[in-house]
Amino acid sequence: MKQKRYVNNVLTSGKHLLLLINQILNMAKLEAGKMTLQLSRLPMKTLLTEISLLVADMVGKKKLAMLLEISDNLPDIEADELKVREVIYNLLSNVIKFSSDGGNIGMRARQADTEIEIVVWDTGVGIAPENMEKIFEGFFRVDTPFFASN
Repeated sequence: MKQKRYVNNVLTSGKHLLLLINQILNMAKLEAGKMTLQLSRLPMKTLLTEISLLVADMVGKKKLAMLLEISDNLPDIEADELKVREVIYNLLSNVIKFSSDGGNIGMRARQADTEIEIVVWDTGVGIAPENMEKIFEGFFRVDTPFFASN
């Protein structure tokens, strides 16, 4: 049993390290003007529903209630599918990670004039006002009492 836990810890740490390396590479490409986007037509309702299914297992493990409010009339957009998936997945996985067991999370998507508004929310501890601007800096992590205890 201990060995299985150790192997899982190594696997999780390896995945986390790979994610960090890819983020560094993406930032370097972006800053150097070398990032190319692969634009395609994306059906947003389908894409958002698929991403919510991807995180369903994580939601279940933490006994969270996930509310999805995805409008039926979302238009398709032209964007890089991998980047859009990455952003939405990261937002959802963060609310899962930083929500207390048994909490509530959700995603709401609707058309707002000519744009699509996507809101990801949770009932977690939140972010202090003094850290709001910092969260958009690369590799910044807000220290929260909840996260520090896990």
